[in-house]
Amino acid sequence: MHLYESKANAEKETKIRLEKEQKGQVVHKKHHGNFSNYTFNKEEFLVEIKSLMEKGIVNWTRLAKKYDVTNTITGNKPQNAGQVLFMFAKANGIDIMSFNKHKAVSGRDILRRVRRPKKKIMKKLSIPTPRSSKTFKEVIKQKLADGTIYLGNQIAPKTVISSSISKEEI
Repeated sequence: MHLYESKANAEKETKIRLEKEQKGQVVHKKHHGNFSNYTFNKEEFLVEIKSLMEKGIVNWTRLAKKYDVTNTITGNKPQNAGQVLFMFAKANGIDIMSFNKHKAVSGRDILRRVRRPKKKIMKKLSIPTPRSSKTFKEVIKQKLADGTIYLGNQIAPKTVISSSISKEEI
């Protein structure tokens, strides 16, 4: 078991994997399975996605909820239902890269947002995250200004010295 793999070795392994896929020795990995295993109104979805091509912004998860994508084998809604619709549209000849151009870094790359992991107790039960100190400080300042929080009179005056360095001073 390798805990660390060098970049050169990883590039070499990836190149070998791609060559095997092109030769047909290895099947390309799919994260969705057969589209016949999913029930949703496929014709209506394709009509809507073709009409959205002019607007360019698509939320695949919202579309999956709208069309109620369910797995016929398990009867559940898949966790990657948006990805299933994305790949279904791609398989039906729709230019996927024309959507969400505001997220694209270059012609083919999509900018991914950094996600913080949810704190979980069990598999589906997550803990609400506490407010950040910045938002908490803003709320306190607002409540002090409104008068909802009263701290009393100041007994002894405090002198606060703050210093800041700007780029112009350097």
